[in-house]
Amino acid sequence: MDFSHYDSADGQYGSSRRSFRRRRSGQGGRRRGSFALFTVLVVIAAGVVYDLFFHVHDVRPRTVVVNGENVGDIDGISLHSATWLSQAEVDRFFTHIQVPDAKVPKGTTVYRGEPYVRVSDVVAALNAFGDESKFAGGQLQVNLKPNQHYAFSQNGDSIRQQEVWWNGKLLGRVLLVNHAEADYVPAASVASLLSHAGADAAWTGQAFNLSLTGKASPSAVEDPQDDRVIAFGKGNAIYAPAYTWDGATYLPVYSLDVAFRQLGWTSTVGQWKWSLTSGDGKGTSGTSTSGTGAGGKPVVLGFVPFYSGDLAAYNDVMQHQNVYNALAADTWTVDASGSLNGSAPAGSVSQAAAAGDAVYAMVTNLGSSGFNAQEMTTILSSPTRAAHLEGEITRLVPSEGYDGVVLDFESIPAANRAAYTNFVTGLAKSLHAEGKRLEVVVPPDTGSANEPWNNAYDQAKIGAAADAVVVMAYDYSYVGGKPGPIAPLPWVQQVLAYTISRVPVNKVLLGVDTYGYDWTGNQTSAVSLTSVDSFLASRHIQPQWDANAQAPWYTWTDSNGAVHTVYYENARSTQAKLALANLYGIEGVAVWRAGLEDNAVLGVLATYAKGTVK
Repeated sequence: MDFSHYDSADGQYGSSRRSFRRRRSGQGGRRRGSFALFTVLVVIAAGVVYDLFFHVHDVRPRTVVVNGENVGDIDGISLHSATWLSQAEVDRFFTHIQVPDAKVPKGTTVYRGEPYVRVSDVVAALNAFGDESKFAGGQLQVNLKPNQHYAFSQNGDSIRQQEVWWNGKLLGRVLLVNHAEADYVPAASVASLLSHAGADAAWTGQAFNLSLTGKASPSAVEDPQDDRVIAFGKGNAIYAPAYTWDGATYLPVYSLDVAFRQLGWTSTVGQWKWSLTSGDGKGTSGTSTSGTGAGGKPVVLGFVPFYSGDLAAYNDVMQHQNVYNALAADTWTVDASGSLNGSAPAGSVSQAAAAGDAVYAMVTNLGSSGFNAQEMTTILSSPTRAAHLEGEITRLVPSEGYDGVVLDFESIPAANRAAYTNFVTGLAKSLHAEGKRLEVVVPPDTGSANEPWNNAYDQAKIGAAADAVVVMAYDYSYVGGKPGPIAPLPWVQQVLAYTISRVPVNKVLLGVDTYGYDWTGNQTSAVSLTSVDSFLASRHIQPQWDANAQAPWYTWTDSNGAVHTVYYENARSTQAKLALANLYGIEGVAVWRAGLEDNAVLGVLATYAKGTVK
């Protein structure tokens, strides 16, 4: 029926049309409501079916615990009330624990395109291999069988699980990360283990406090944001280069060793075991002196050049036996063929040995124009020339009565890094076979990427092979550069902290300067400390003190009106460096050079040689 032509003519039909529409609308609403309800019921039913048969829930990583140490996570899902783990990550984990051939069924389910394997099958495979494992509390817990270890490499770092022993008892395990040739351990984990053992140890996020009995007063460092404090004993603290791995702060093992030794503990780091002994197990504070020289006293080695037959440096060492107990005689230089040239003055070696000094032949690549980098490349790039040089040194050192060799090869190009490391390693073996020592001079290093002169010197490997590493912690301000402190204390500490993170402290000699530089315009000249003393006295100049650098300096004007700036060392600045050497407990110091000191500096060196500098 068509109602369109009535359009409210008298209101009756219009009313009837509206009533019709209301009735039609009510019927449609009920039909749509029934359909919607049906749809909801279908969806719910489908969801129940999917949940019962297909639904993946609790999608999250599952923690992996190896020998009680949380070592990471493996992606996991729950399916049919069972747990499944990522096949790829399980395979990687099995490689890390040295069981790549364990029989694990391949993934039998797929989630988001990736295969997953039942955790029960993983546990069964591990137990069949001989491990003790289980899955509990959302964790895959694995106890490895004897002689099995957790280790792997990642982004150039080597990671391994290290046992920590305390007074003969296993405390637990930590992840040790070898980064840039240094071994690092997590500060928080080590502090926690020691604390549980009864030692007074805590990690604050910035400081590793170990048996701290008072407020620490560490010396300033160049960039404290890159370092962390290890505080020990009353008022004693050192800085250590920190490394962040997997979001946690790691500290060098050798740096922690310094603190342990200062407390009277012993610390031995092996491939898989780190042993600490405190004596009473409570970490009581003790006193230690630095050095491993004769009678347990620090080594004080004097560099003795024989410039044009000049014996001044040699005579200085011989006249101050209360200061020096070792000398490095500037005996030989090398040529491009790998041959040695030069000799020490007749009788000098036997006379020094008779006085009780350890006498070393110093070998350098110093030529008429400075240290010859090309000559070193020529030698190191040729196995024949390198072998010839090794043979020459090994033959002449015993025959001429030396106790060993000090290698001072400087300005070696970075491309020769591996070759130089191999040369040092081979020479060390040859000399040790003759009962002789090898000490190697290296440039200062703070770990900065902006120090290209260090790249040829692998401190860790050189330190592992040689008997000592002499780090030249001077010439921060240098000839031809801008005036400034030669060895500012914060920088020296950075150098020393970096070195001992890679080389054991009982193999480290800190290079100490005993000279000054006079800068004017583009000219720089070296000055002895005795000449500085005389000049100050004659001009009635009162030197200034650089409190941050812990170094003296002054200015003067010459007859042409040119202003000179002089930085140098004195007893106060030298004593600050010796106190730092004592704090770190290193083997000793090497003085560049003998004959330039004044009486005041000789006095503080003599005190240090007795092992009494604080």
